[in-house]
Amino acid sequence: QQQQQQQANAKQNKDNKNEVKSSNNNKKTTQSKKKEMESEKKNNQKPKKKNSKTTAENTVTSAIDANLNESPAVLINRGVDEAKKGNLEAAKAYFQAVADMNGPLRADALHKIGVLNLQQQRIDEALESFQDALNDSPHRANIRFDLAISAGQFNYMDICNQEFATLLTMDRDQSPKYYYEWGTVFFNQENFDKALELYSLGLDDGAETGVGDVNMYKAKTLVNIGVIAFKRNDVQTAYEYFKRSLTLDPTHELARRNIEAIEKAGLAPTEATP
Repeated sequence: QQQQQQQANAKQNKDNKNEVKSSNNNKKTTQSKKKEMESEKKNNQKPKKKNSKTTAENTVTSAIDANLNESPAVLINRGVDEAKKGNLEAAKAYFQAVADMNGPLRADALHKIGVLNLQQQRIDEALESFQDALNDSPHRANIRFDLAISAGQFNYMDICNQEFATLLTMDRDQSPKYYYEWGTVFFNQENFDKALELYSLGLDDGAETGVGDVNMYKAKTLVNIGVIAFKRNDVQTAYEYFKRSLTLDPTHELARRNIEAIEKAGLAPTEATP
């Protein structure tokens, strides 16, 4: 009986220890839950982080709304200032505000939006902005030129060809520039036959000894024709075109360097056409 009593007491002590252990675990669990609740409460009390983009857009919108009583010219200048700072979206917002006024500066504003879209590699949006500007002011050669060049650079060749053809009907005095730039679109695509066709038209349009930009663009045209000849292993023809370029623009550094390179390599013809 005494032995049975001792075994019973031992079992009771063991049960008591288990109860204490369980009680301690429950206590720890309760404390852990309490901490979780406190943490959750603190998290709920934290202020939400503001969306910086939304804040910036709201700031721009507020600034424009506050300045809508300003003249369109002032708003254009504000947009230009923002663009110089690198705030392109803010700049476009100012220009768009001017465009929405449907006043005399609408085409300018849309043109500037197009230029900024190009900087952001938003090509389709840029072309659309240029086209909208032209719809407003179809006589603006500078806008049409930017549309033609941009379309060509990004392989919208139907637009490019159409706009350059239109430019040539608008301002024949600038034909050497337009033929050079148009031809250079194809030159950069390594479509040299088409480039030569357009370059030749530019050279044939009036005398080579023109004035101002005419000489400069004809000199640039001659250099590119020379480069095409060189790529086709016709070094003598290339050399002659580089020399002709210098007669129109003695400051053309690329023509001079090309001539020096050919002469240094001993490839210059003994008698070159001046």
